[in-house]
Amino acid sequence: MCIRDSIHASYGISFYRKMLFFFLAKAFRKRIIVHIHSGNIDFYVHSTHYLKKRIIESALYGCDVVVVVSEKARELIRKQFPHATVKVITNPVVIRSCNQRKKKYDTATVLFLGFIIRLKGVHDLVDAAVLVRRKIKEVKFMLCGIGEEEKALRKRIIELGLQDTVILPGWIDGSEKQKWLQSADVFVLPSYIEG
Repeated sequence: MCIRDSIHASYGISFYRKMLFFFLAKAFRKRIIVHIHSGNIDFYVHSTHYLKKRIIESALYGCDVVVVVSEKARELIRKQFPHATVKVITNPVVIRSCNQRKKKYDTATVLFLGFIIRLKGVHDLVDAAVLVRRKIKEVKFMLCGIGEEEKALRKRIIELGLQDTVILPGWIDGSEKQKWLQSADVFVLPSYIEG
């Protein structure tokens, strides 16, 4: 399949903004792929407002293919929109060759990249940090991102005395993200809505 015209959408306002491009592409009779990046598929399948539901439906039925990131997302979309053509393309993982050194885990860096929201499992990571620190004294949990749970998460980190263990550096991207991924011992994404 040649991807010439694709629309990358998340949920909420992101989706509606991208629909402007959808209707423009339709007007010019272009082939259209709608790639739903979000794991928040509930936005698509449980939207109850009539107008919102019609916009979502016209996009998902009106495009040539809907791309989602997991089989679960595909199943949910097909259940609500049975005539939509839905394909799964999972998020890629780039594995580079590295030094095959044996490492004794007396120090470790655990990396999270994503929105700091409850559905991404960030609170679970903070709870896990307590358990991991009992085994590995020099462990750092780097929770890179921004989101509505930052304030609550910082409060929880202080309550548990994890200020030196759980760090919230903010949003990172591009080459900086690659550096973080290469230097981490573990990447974790305990999302409730993806994968």
